[in-house]
Amino acid sequence: WTQADVYTLHLGSGYNCTINSTIVVKGGVISNPSLSAGYMTSATFRVAAPSNPSAAEAKLGAPETLGPCENFELTSVESTGANGRSFAYAWSHVSGNLVSGATLPSVLAAASSLATVTIDADDMMDGQHE
Repeated sequence: WTQADVYTLHLGSGYNCTINSTIVVKGGVISNPSLSAGYMTSATFRVAAPSNPSAAEAKLGAPETLGPCENFELTSVESTGANGRSFAYAWSHVSGNLVSGATLPSVLAAASSLATVTIDADDMMDGQHE
C-alpha cells in the first residue's frame, strides 16, 4: 500500500491486462496494515489508465556503409513500447531490390518477433544502393 486508497500490484512476466479490465483478489490473501484484522477482504479492482502515459518510441539503427562480405543488420533494440512495455515487431518489405527475392520473405518471417533483422552478405545483390 503506497497510500490508503492506492494499491500497487506487480504482476508476473507474461501477464497482460488492458485498461478497464478487472482483477479479482481473494479475501484473506493480501495484508493491509491499516486494517485492524490485518488482511484485506475480497475485492475487485479496475485497471485504470496511467495518469501520465508515455508513448511508444521506435528507434532504428543500421550501418551507413557495408564492406564486401559484411552482413546487413537493421535493429530496433533501443525501441520501447508505451509505458515501458515491450515493443512489438512486424518487419515487412516495402520496395527495392537489395536482397534476392526468394530470400527476403524467409529472413523477415524468421525475424518477425525479434528486435533485429540480419541479411547475410551472400543474399544481398551486388551494387550500390541508397
